[in-house]
Amino acid sequence: MERARAMVAHSLTLEIAPAVDYLANNAHELSMQMRLEAAHVLVRAGLRLTEPMGLSHPAVFYGELGRIYDALGRYSEALAEFEKQYASYATSFDLDDVVFAPCLGNLATAHNNLGEHAKAYELQTTMVDILNKQATMPYGHLAGTYNNVSVTLLRMNRYDEALEYANKALVEYRNAIPSDHDGEGRALMAIANCQCKLRRFEDAIATHQQAITAFTNMYGQSHPLVATELHNIACALESLGRLDEAIVYGTKAAKVWNETMGPDHPQTKLHGGRWLSQAKKRRDTAAIAAAAAASADQFAHQRQRASGNTRLI
Repeated sequence: MERARAMVAHSLTLEIAPAVDYLANNAHELSMQMRLEAAHVLVRAGLRLTEPMGLSHPAVFYGELGRIYDALGRYSEALAEFEKQYASYATSFDLDDVVFAPCLGNLATAHNNLGEHAKAYELQTTMVDILNKQATMPYGHLAGTYNNVSVTLLRMNRYDEALEYANKALVEYRNAIPSDHDGEGRALMAIANCQCKLRRFEDAIATHQQAITAFTNMYGQSHPLVATELHNIACALESLGRLDEAIVYGTKAAKVWNETMGPDHPQTKLHGGRWLSQAKKRRDTAAIAAAAAASADQFAHQRQRASGNTRLI
């Protein structure tokens, strides 16, 4: 394995290495900004350079391609690319090397999105074990893992444990220098989702608002993560019976999703379209029922007055 590591370290020529770094770094930045078509072009260029070289050279581009598919809601394709990334790293590194930590995190995300939460939790547990063995580690690995474990536990209905991990993640992110607004926003989102499941809706709304501030500081107001948090606030407001306010937030979320992901993305269709339409129907139904009840009360009151008048005559 050490020989393989040495081969990986030295086989990139001085001419190719800067190009690979450029493509990888810029593809990642474009992907984070949801400029997915541009990111995809750079990833494909990176794969054309690195796949012929074998070993673990293409691994970073498999990971980026997987994240692009994940953002597009193509979860099975994302999983396939993350599996390629894992296999690529396995040609050059021991399986307990820290390089596998983000790779396992990617695999866990894909399994979560496919509804395979127990498998995701298993991968994340392995990831925590790897990280805890490191004397030092790249910033964010442990915080991100805590946050991802929280998301998985939430989906497994283990709300108190999920909240504990989300709070651990938030502490790690807030201690970061410089500030990691994306990580802080994701941790706040996880905390708020736990608060909702524990029926602490007012707390959840305030925490989701904090997450929106963090994401806006990082990406601006037009980003899918901002849309997600607007939608989460809408759901919390509906749980409190505040449907009119919920629809205002849901409408804002739908607008951002449509702008950033397009009308055909699963999130846009499900939360930006179907949820909003159903919420408006629920509001209208409630308004009709309230009007009918008020009319019935008024009719009953009139009959009572008429009955009283008749007895007086």
